[in-house]
Amino acid sequence: MELTTHAERGRLGGLTTAARHDGRAQTAKARAAFMADGPYWLDYVDPSGDLRQKDYPEALRRADAARRLHYQRMAYASLRSRRRVQLRLAANTLRSTADMEKPLVPATGPAATEVRDAAATPQ
Repeated sequence: MELTTHAERGRLGGLTTAARHDGRAQTAKARAAFMADGPYWLDYVDPSGDLRQKDYPEALRRADAARRLHYQRMAYASLRSRRRVQLRLAANTLRSTADMEKPLVPATGPAATEVRDAAATPQ
């Protein structure tokens, strides 16, 4: 099997790791560090701390929703950016194809006159 892209190689590596190791053990440190951000999201949704004192489970639910919203917005922005790049590449491909069909002679202006004069002059 010929692997030609980084994505295919990465996918094979990820599946190999998943087949050989416990994923929870592999990511335990990262998950612990991520959960340490909990106070950030609690402070984000409840800056005064009133909700935490009155209804802590509700504060945790809102913090989790705020965190998920943040990452979903990042995913959406990434998607939009990738789409823009794809559209730009597609437009450039169409433009370059259309340019191949056109003559390389300018239609108007001084450059067009020079090209026509040079073509009309016998050599």
